[in-house]
Amino acid sequence: MAESFAAAGATVSVAARSIESLETVARSVNGRAFAVDLFDSEQVDALIGRVEAEVGPIDVLVNNAGLETESWFHLESSERVRQVIRLNLEAPLMLTRAVLPGMLERGRGHLVFTSSVAGSAGFPGLATYSATKAGMNNFLAALRIELRDTPIHSTLVAPGPVD
Repeated sequence: MAESFAAAGATVSVAARSIESLETVARSVNGRAFAVDLFDSEQVDALIGRVEAEVGPIDVLVNNAGLETESWFHLESSERVRQVIRLNLEAPLMLTRAVLPGMLERGRGHLVFTSSVAGSAGFPGLATYSATKAGMNNFLAALRIELRDTPIHSTLVAPGPVD
């Protein structure tokens, strides 16, 4: 996605925990890398402000981070359940909440959410993951209604299994 956006002329900022890999991607698209731990609420809350202060207004926000569950729900640790919810649902909602005022003020913007087919069907071993993706799907459905009369657009990507 970063390469496609850069090829279309966008200034690209990428964010993730793994700074070395992140900087490689950023360099390849003449973009900027922002190290952030999306499990940390304070870092999530500060990310949009950091990017806009250092790079400029965000016209397209791609919420692409995700974490799956790996076992039956009752066997999954409480910590893992909380991590999946925080990364897959809370972080995208809070990042979207932070970027929307600027998009609305500028009169342009696009929100992209990577969901999953698991957001509309349950699969064994993916109970929490499916719940977060269903939550994202319904969040975006409601947000689209709220933004109906604005110039803000959105895309939901819901792939099936990916290696």
